[in-house]
Amino acid sequence: PNLERLLQSLLPRLAALPTTHERLRVVSPLDIIDHSIPESATATPFGHTPDVKIRIFRKVRAFGFRDVAVVGHYYGSMPRVEDRFAQLLRAEEPRMSGCWFMLGTGDDEALSRLEASGIPNVMLDYTFRNPCTGSSSLDSLKTTIGRIHEHFKQLDREVGMAADNDGMPHLDDQASQSGYRELKRDHLYINFVDLLDFNITMDAPQVKEVIDYLSSERIPILKGVCFEGAKGIAFADEYGDVTQRLRALFPASDFKLLVHSHAGPHGDNSQAAALECVRRGAD
Repeated sequence: PNLERLLQSLLPRLAALPTTHERLRVVSPLDIIDHSIPESATATPFGHTPDVKIRIFRKVRAFGFRDVAVVGHYYGSMPRVEDRFAQLLRAEEPRMSGCWFMLGTGDDEALSRLEASGIPNVMLDYTFRNPCTGSSSLDSLKTTIGRIHEHFKQLDREVGMAADNDGMPHLDDQASQSGYRELKRDHLYINFVDLLDFNITMDAPQVKEVIDYLSSERIPILKGVCFEGAKGIAFADEYGDVTQRLRALFPASDFKLLVHSHAGPHGDNSQAAALECVRRGAD
């Protein structure tokens, strides 16, 4: 049944190839966030020490990535390699513009590490069921966003950056160590971790509550949304449907819409899913 469904889903997609091709022409590769540093493969010896992570960072920048995830904090109060790496990175890139810190909603320990790190952009994970760390509720989300906003303002006071119309710099015009200008600052992206997993749909009450709040409130630092299905069980058309509905709520003029497609236990359609999301409006 799964193979039959996959084949049926491919038929309209093949017919729409010209549309997909044209859509890909206008997609900016600069919207990709590199995750090589915080998500080093556990099956290899490369990428798990601070000095090697710095080498990876330099290679990623040299390759052309302007947005780089540098810390993912999901492990409570345990000492982390990333803490030392963040110190080395700050010595090399004092402003750390274009660097991203990943954490879960309601995780006080991770928020404290964020504030100590000096990293000026955040990818905030929101899990609708059974978060690994922190807590999932609308109140927790609001509190976490408020604390991240204060963190951004404190960083900008420290470096004396001029604010734009909504009171936040958002871009750094000073060249980084790697030579890039106009790197992101004060950007918050919210990532819906399990939006394509079992028993979670766009119409579930706990999903509607959160998405309605984010799409209706004016949150100056919220610049993008991302979604994924961490179990890897969703089909490409399901990714596409979620993309289309999110794009209707988060217009391209104001928000980036990113996707993290996963390989599943019975196969890998992650690339097809990513292409379908782009075709339906994702960045």
